[in-house]
Amino acid sequence: MRNVSRRSFLGAGASTFTIIRPELVRGAGAEKLKAGIVGCGGRGTGAIEQILDGNPNVELVAMADVFEDKLELCLKRIGNDKRFAALKDRVKVAPDKRFTGFDAFKKVIASDVDIVMLTTPPGYRPEHFEAAINAGKHVFCEKPIATDPVGVRRFIESAKTAREKKLTVMSGSQRRSASDYIQTREKVQGGAIGEILAC
Repeated sequence: MRNVSRRSFLGAGASTFTIIRPELVRGAGAEKLKAGIVGCGGRGTGAIEQILDGNPNVELVAMADVFEDKLELCLKRIGNDKRFAALKDRVKVAPDKRFTGFDAFKKVIASDVDIVMLTTPPGYRPEHFEAAINAGKHVFCEKPIATDPVGVRRFIESAKTAREKKLTVMSGSQRRSASDYIQTREKVQGGAIGEILAC
């Protein structure tokens, strides 16, 4: 395994996030990684739970959404939902790190975060991803990566830049790793439901 910096991280497939072998990270995994989220709807709220549940050395320190009510509802869920009971002490988003509006993603990226999570609708993904990579941030982004060929090409160019900068990029693809989905796919391919005539 190549050297892993403090800021290297890996989002594991089944809707979880984890730091790559904490013993390899400078400080033996004791340093906190700071995460920021762009998109505070249902998927964003779920991503917050998953990154905090996946590793105790991650804190959420910045949030962004186009709509203030979405951001506030997300914070309310974190405060009240029993799934966050053991996690909410690592949600450390000060009022001046709660950004709204169409340029809110830029403010999260410019704040002192190591990881940017992109969970907005996919039409915004290429622009947000490009900005995060250009700023030297590691990124978790939900799928799909874009909604049109222009966006896909823009995302691919940013991915090349991420590789050059040795940044980690992970995508939400939990279904590909879920054993029940894999088993169902194998059964269908094995003829369990007969010949597939249309998709």
